[in-house]
Amino acid sequence: LQGLDGGRAVAEILRRAPALQRLSLRSNEGLGSDGLAELSQQGLRACGNLRRLDFGACGLSGPDGGRAVAAAVSATPKLEDLALPCNRFLSAAGVEALGDGLPPSCAVRRLDLSQCGL
Repeated sequence: LQGLDGGRAVAEILRRAPALQRLSLRSNEGLGSDGLAELSQQGLRACGNLRRLDFGACGLSGPDGGRAVAAAVSATPKLEDLALPCNRFLSAAGVEALGDGLPPSCAVRRLDLSQCGL
């Protein structure tokens, strides 16, 4: 999956699968922050039952990556498990942006930030 087009493609699938509870896009390095932001805006809200998101090794980096993940969390109010491992350029600035963008009612109970350049 690559950038905006990749985000749009996954969003189209999600709009047709409202009962989905787990989504893994692991190892799609080309998705990046732009693709995840597009996915969050276009498709994640259609899957109100999502409990687990895995964006490991998806090319997320810096504050843009953190904001894109925060948008994904905001779009999935029942989310409990968020995996972001191996986004080695996410960095402390990206994690800070993620924290700043989380909704007050965030239900996440498990967060994996291994190998994120902290």
